[in-house]
Amino acid sequence: MGTVEENIEVVKRGMAAANDDTMATVAPQIIAPGFIRHDLANAHPGVAGPGGFTDFVRTVRSGMPELRITAEDIFGAGDRVAMRIRATGTHKGEVLGIPPTGKRVEINGINLYRLENGKIVEAWQLPDVWGFMCQVGAVKSGG
Repeated sequence: MGTVEENIEVVKRGMAAANDDTMATVAPQIIAPGFIRHDLANAHPGVAGPGGFTDFVRTVRSGMPELRITAEDIFGAGDRVAMRIRATGTHKGEVLGIPPTGKRVEINGINLYRLENGKIVEAWQLPDVWGFMCQVGAVKSGG
């Protein structure tokens, strides 16, 4: 088992790979073969293994090619790493079935990762899908 600091570095490495579009190279090094992603918003269910996670990132980047993910908070305990993220980009391709709008968007999310032997074996991710949909005009925000 890695230290908390080592686990945090693994998660940061994944975030950097998503940002610079190198997930195909990095995923086998940081994602366990039996990896499972629990999509708490049910926006992209069924993601498993390094290849599945690479495909997931590729899908997100196809909708927002200049995607930039920032860790607003990141900390760990034992085999877990928690991260509050902010993802920004321009909606230039289909996302969640919504055609491109050209709008600049900011999506907040909470991610929790479980690691074993220096690799991510499980992730629970909750993106603010509603916020994204409001920003691209797919739904009206109300009060």
